[in-house]
Amino acid sequence: NAEADLPLFVGQRFTLEGYGFIPPYSRDTPVMIEDIRTSAALSPRIKQRFEILKTRSLLIFPLIAGDEWYGALALHFQERHAVAVEDVRHLRGLVDQAAIAISTLRSLAAEAKARREAEEADALKLKFLAMISHELRTPLTSIKGFATTLLADDVQWPLESQRDFLQTI
Repeated sequence: NAEADLPLFVGQRFTLEGYGFIPPYSRDTPVMIEDIRTSAALSPRIKQRFEILKTRSLLIFPLIAGDEWYGALALHFQERHAVAVEDVRHLRGLVDQAAIAISTLRSLAAEAKARREAEEADALKLKFLAMISHELRTPLTSIKGFATTLLADDVQWPLESQRDFLQTI
């Protein structure tokens, strides 16, 4: 709303029913209400809300991209306004671009989240491998030491010592 004395609905969410539409209506095609006061598609309570907002005509476009419905874009007019078919076609092109932008932003956000999760999983895997490597290094060092000792050509170990080394290994 451009006027400071009119209420703002920033950050609020409305269903089409909450916005005042009485079913049936189409979620796929624009809704044009040339005169709020005489429209049968709106409840009396919503007509009052639009009077407070100084809305006389209303045009609502669905935000659809890739068969995904993201919501609707509503254009409020303070005077009775009949929108030409060509104007609706041009506005529809802009609304479709907005819906594609929303779809792209959501896809990018999902991709970034998946990338973060993959990086976290990779870091966890590397941490696990480092821990396993460290845990295996100590016993392998002992095994290698005893085996090397047993295989030394310059020393003759008694059978009892050889058996102890083999049991330790």
